Amino acid sequence: MGHLITKAIPTEVSAIEYLKDHPTLHEGFAISPLTAKKLYGQYIHDIHEFVCPTDGCSAKVTGHSIKPEHKRSPAFITSCRVDSAHIEVCKFHPKNKDLVFSKSNNPAERFERIKTGDIVSDLSGTQGFSPRKSVNTKKESPDTDATETQFFLPSSSKKQDLSTPRSKRPTREHLKTLQDHVEMFKYDPEFKVTRKSNSAVVPIKYLFKPISANCLFEELTDQKYPTIYYGEARLAKTQKESVISIRFKHIFRKNILNYSDRKNYFLSLLISKEYLMKEYPDIYSIFKKRNDYLFKVYTTLPMFWNVTSDNAMYLNVSSFKKAIRVDAFTDELFSNIFISQ
Repeated sequence: MGHLITKAIPTEVSAIEYLKDHPTLHEGFAISPLTAKKLYGQYIHDIHEFVCPTDGCSAKVTGHSIKPEHKRSPAFITSCRVDSAHIEVCKFHPKNKDLVFSKSNNPAERFERIKTGDIVSDLSGTQGFSPRKSVNTKKESPDTDATETQFFLPSSSKKQDLSTPRSKRPTREHLKTLQDHVEMFKYDPEFKVTRKSNSAVVPIKYLFKPISANCLFEELTDQKYPTIYYGEARLAKTQKESVISIRFKHIFRKNILNYSDRKNYFLSLLISKEYLMKEYPDIYSIFKKRNDYLFKVYTTLPMFWNVTSDNAMYLNVSSFKKAIRVDAFTDELFSNIFISQ
């Protein structure tokens, strides 16, 4: 993938007219995801009405989690609804991931500055990620400038030396959500982070492993480092209208050393259909059109062997609290799963 889309240009007339009267909110009508969230409902009404901010590039961009009721951090991604490839000279084109853009007011440059800082991963080995407070959009005026990048939340535990120039000032930043980790991992696998568990500084790619390496609930406390597991998975309807099944493609076996037991198992979980439709509208749209589509699913939750009353056995995603199926409607699941194309 290319550089992170930290800004996009809304195409709705109401948004453009409003931005004309509020020049501090945009750069050439390009706004941040947080600004888009503050304007949603009043001046922005469609999450798909954004385009790439690069001159000459008309790639469609989607605003993720920009509605007031959304809990996840707002973000921009290239739209999957239409053929919306970025032009080759666009920094968001996949081939340009490693290029450095020198424009001084480019938000992506913030990554270059803070790479030498102390970026702490808040991933816990026994709790994963805690629910994140949603952005307050009801009482805050959209006139407030909201151009900051969403990935890092500064820690208030350290006082900063205000006599040091801003670009050189030491900072302690935190990656607080699974979404933050996944998007930074996709942006730059070599990005250095500090493990909260042992203060070791490692490339962020060391926090990720394939879903095949996931552990059982009873093995959770024996894991040396907290880990994010990922794999391809399909979405499927269930007998209950309120939930959607997520089933990983990888094949598991109960006992790989027992050659007489060759039964295949597929790790699965249930997730609220309403949550999926609200927080992942593009994902749900693809699922409605193609039920065979393989998505990339990330989770920090462990597994457990679920033996039912009729002696059937399934491999399910477990809660962190005990070896039971993680509740499809709780923040424990919502904070510890991330779905992408």
